[in-house]
Amino acid sequence: MRSFLVFVFVCLFSGFAFADNSSKAMALLKGVEQKFRKVDCFFIRYTEHRKEEGKTVEQVVKFERGKILKEHLPNERFVGIKSLLLGDSMYVMHGQKATEVLSVVDLKSVNAYGADTYDPRQLCITPDPVHSNSLEGCLLMHDNLKFSVEEIEYKGKRVNRVFWEGQRGKLFEQWEFVIEEPGFHILKCSIKLPLNNEYSLESEYNNPAFFPFPTQIRAMHTKGKDKEVIVFDRTITINEVEIKKSFPPETFTLKGLNLPLNTDVTDIRIHRRLGYWDGEKLVDNPVKISAQESKKLELEKAQNSPGFYLRVVFIGLGILLILPAIIKLLLKVKGK
Repeated sequence: MRSFLVFVFVCLFSGFAFADNSSKAMALLKGVEQKFRKVDCFFIRYTEHRKEEGKTVEQVVKFERGKILKEHLPNERFVGIKSLLLGDSMYVMHGQKATEVLSVVDLKSVNAYGADTYDPRQLCITPDPVHSNSLEGCLLMHDNLKFSVEEIEYKGKRVNRVFWEGQRGKLFEQWEFVIEEPGFHILKCSIKLPLNNEYSLESEYNNPAFFPFPTQIRAMHTKGKDKEVIVFDRTITINEVEIKKSFPPETFTLKGLNLPLNTDVTDIRIHRRLGYWDGEKLVDNPVKISAQESKKLELEKAQNSPGFYLRVVFIGLGILLILPAIIKLLLKVKGK
């Protein structure tokens, strides 16, 4: 009888301990979520080096309570992307083209995913941010799974390791978050999926002025038993953060995209042109402009094109190199 009572006591105690452990884990994840919920209007500028593509892209984002205006700035290797996310509508324009086209795309399409118009707060939570996910979804809180927590040492700090593993749907998964208190910083995130797929994230927080954003993030997706296949390897450096109360009313509109005159705005979901941008609104027909205005627009387009400033630098260097020879020749002629 005594042995039975001891067994019952141990089971009950273990049950309460597991419940307390799971509650603490969920409280930590909830703390992360609530920290970011408080920051719902901001400007952020960051540089993303994509090792697998061999290119670096600078991105600027304006975010206000779910509305997102984003620009991948063009450079000598990248044409650039402008995008605007408003509820269930996303507007995307790729670079400076001969005929400017702004497309309204399906949120489930490759065009939408290719624009990378996600909530920037996801950068601090998940290795693979996408516009279709939420903060709660990134933390896997929407499935009401029973996470566990343990205190560990990570890079010389005592932190909390929040983890879960088990069957989700038909797949076995493992999730891990290394969380530092009291700031609820996610220092590390690891997601292991079937077929040796692993996503990982590591963040450094060295500038309190950027709170709640880190200063640098390393995000990777690898495949294979020894991680021999690198799907992506990205280093993100935060350059500027400004927490705001609101943006000017026209920010999250077509006007906020600073569209070139006569940009063709087309809803490719229904294969219908919505109109041409006249600088203030959409109109049925392109606006006629003078030859002088046309040359000005072409110059602006050339200046915004990848490689323009690189060409200017090369021309300048060429002039500097041949200038001494010209001066020497002129002096020689004058001496005669």
